[in-house]
This record gives sequence, C-alpha cells and structure tokens, in this order.
Amino acid sequence: MPDRTHMTCPVCGRPTGRAERCSFCGSSLEEALAQVSADKDKRPPESDWGRGLPAGDSGWRPPPPGHEYGQQPHYTDTGAPPPGSLQAPHYAGFWIRAVAYSIDSILVQVAAVAVMLVGHLGYVVGVGGHSSSFEFASWLIEMDYNLVASVVIAINLVYFTFFLSRSGQTPGKRLCGLKVTGPRGEALTVGRALSRTVCLLVTLCVFPPATLWVAIDRRKQGLHDKIASTFEIREGIG
Repeated sequence: MPDRTHMTCPVCGRPTGRAERCSFCGSSLEEALAQVSADKDKRPPESDWGRGLPAGDSGWRPPPPGHEYGQQPHYTDTGAPPPGSLQAPHYAGFWIRAVAYSIDSILVQVAAVAVMLVGHLGYVVGVGGHSSSFEFASWLIEMDYNLVASVVIAINLVYFTFFLSRSGQTPGKRLCGLKVTGPRGEALTVGRALSRTVCLLVTLCVFPPATLWVAIDRRKQGLHDKIASTFEIREGIG
C-alpha cells in the first residue's frame, strides 16, 4: 500500500495522515483514489479538453437542413445570421431599391389607367353612347382627384401585398435581384406584406424624405421595414 503519511484527500481536499480513511471527512482513501484513476482514463486528449468532445472528435458537424451552401440564409431579429448559418445577408441599398420601386410604380400607374379605362367604357356602354380617346382623356382630367387617388392606392395595396406575400418579390424587385423577407428569412404572410405596404404608402404620402432612412440604416431598413419587421436583401450575394 502506498505511503499516505502526507497526502491530500481526493474528496475534501484536506491533508490527512491516516492510512485508510481521511481524518477530516472519513472517506475511504482507497475508493477515492480508484475513482480518480478511473475518471482520468476517461478524459479526452488535452487538445480537446474543455470542449466536452470525445477523443478523436474534431467538433465538425454538417450543416442542418436548410443551411446548405448556396441556399437562402436565415436571419435573426438583430439582423445577424444564427449559429450554423453559412452566409450573412447582403442588405439592399437605397438606390437599387429606388430603381425597383420606380419600375413597380410604372406598372401600378399602367394598371390604374387600365382600370379607369374599363370603368369609363363600362359607363359609356351602360348609357348607350360611344367614346373616343379624346373624350377619355378629357374624362381623366375632369375626374375627381379623390377618386383617382383611391383607385391608385387600392391598386398599390393589392399589387404589393399580392407579390410580396407570394414570393417576396414584385416584378420590379425581381428584375433588380431583390427580395423581402421576415426577420428570420421566412416568407412574408399576407398580414405582414399588407402592413409593410400600408406603412410605405403612409410614409410616401405624409413625409417622403423619411424613405432616405434606408440610406443610413445599418441594416438598410426603412421605417416601414422596422414597423413590419422585414428585411430587403439582394439575392445571390453572400
């Protein structure tokens, strides 16, 4: 049996002079030393010590489903990719978004004119008359401004809500390689797409310069993005 005249008890950590049991806690020194020796044999090598990994395990794991290379990353509410994400979002800047919105605005205006033309023709046919392009132009000029504005706003709501909730991309955004997502990269619901559209239209009607916030925001969010918790990113750019 080894000399235990001067040793430290593995259980309580105090020096003991007894040969069989600790003079402080009464633990069996034979059993305590055997347990320490068994625990030592189970330890991983020093290179892995502290990481809780078994011997020979480098710690690498394949990415979970949905995080493969080249796929769309997921984002957190702080705008940073979560652990396991393989690429960070590339937020769309002010000018590329302005170009995309200009394209969409042209399409909305064309749709508004088409709706009003159909309405005008329906009215003419209903009263049994006929119409010319000159008469239609005169009708547009004389039309009540509130009615025209209501038609344009309604088409904007339907246009942006439909496309953003369907794929996150309006025709203008698709041409410019942009996409609108939720805070974790998920697709927009109809409610979130509608709230974002309403906030954008209110901003443009009440104080258009507020849209410049996109240019200075760290994550390129406009006020409508912050209210609706959305991000506008550039696809295919890591």
